[in-house]
Amino acid sequence: MPFCLVDPHDQERDLRRLFIEQIDRAQSALTASKLRTFRTSCKRARATLHCCGDLRHDKSLRTMDRKIRSLSHTIAPARDHEAIASTARSLARISPPSDLDSLMRALARATAPPAAPTTLTSDLRRTLRDELGQLRTPAADLSPTTDDFWLGIQREYRKARQRMPTTDSPSPESLHRWRLAAKKHWYHLRLCRTIHPRLLQTMAQELRAITQALGSCNDLTILLTLLDTLQRPDAAHLASLARAEHAHQLHTARSRARSAFAPKPSHLVDFLRDLHRSWTRSA
Repeated sequence: MPFCLVDPHDQERDLRRLFIEQIDRAQSALTASKLRTFRTSCKRARATLHCCGDLRHDKSLRTMDRKIRSLSHTIAPARDHEAIASTARSLARISPPSDLDSLMRALARATAPPAAPTTLTSDLRRTLRDELGQLRTPAADLSPTTDDFWLGIQREYRKARQRMPTTDSPSPESLHRWRLAAKKHWYHLRLCRTIHPRLLQTMAQELRAITQALGSCNDLTILLTLLDTLQRPDAAHLASLARAEHAHQLHTARSRARSAFAPKPSHLVDFLRDLHRSWTRSA
C-alpha cells in the first residue's frame, strides 16, 4: 500500500500498518540489493515512529528509532560510494576533466576505505534482515493516540523550521541537520496527503524540491572534501564546478523554504487537523 493514511477513523491501526509495511519493504530491498529503497524505507519507518509518541519520554520508541538508524547507517558507505560517483559524473558532463576515467578511479578509492563496505555481502544482508525482523514484535504494541500523531508532526515541523539557516554560508553540519529535519517533515506531509490530496501533494512536492536541493548540497560537500585530498589539477577543475553547483542548490533550497516554512507550527497543525476532520466527516 502507499505510504499514507487510508483509514479516517483509526489512526492507531494506520500508523502501526505503515511502520510494519516499511520494515517489510526494507527487508525486501536487502534481498534485491536495492540500497536506495532500503534507506528510504528506514527513513519512512522512523518518520512514522515520530508520529507515535515523544521519543524523549518513551524508551521503547527511542530504542526502535535508534535501531533503525543504526541499520541504515550500516550501508551508508555503499550509498555514498554510488552517490559521489553519480554526482561527479553529472558535473563532468558540464565541462569534462582532462582524464575523467583516471579521476573517477581515484574518487572510487577515496570513497571506499578498507573498513567500509561498498557492496552488500550475503552475510551482511542476512544480518540486516534478521535485525529488521526483530522490530516486528514491538511494532505490534504501537498504540499512538490522535494527539500523539498531531504533536509528532508539529514537533518535527518546528525542528525543521528552527534548523533553517539564517546565514548565507551555513556550515555543512547545520545544512545536514536541516536536511534531515526537513525530510522528516516531507514524509509527514506525504503520510497525510490522503486527507486533501491536491493541496497536500502540492505542499509535499515543494518540500521534496527543498530536500533534493539539500541532498545535492550534502553530496557535493562530500565530493569537495574528497577532491581536496586528491591534489590533482583535474580534481581542482571538478571542485570549481562543484562549488558553483553547491551555491546554486543552496540558493534553491533557501528560496523555496521561505514560503514552505512560513506558517507557525501550531497554525500548520491546526490547518491539517481541520482538513482531517473534513476528511473524517466525508468518509
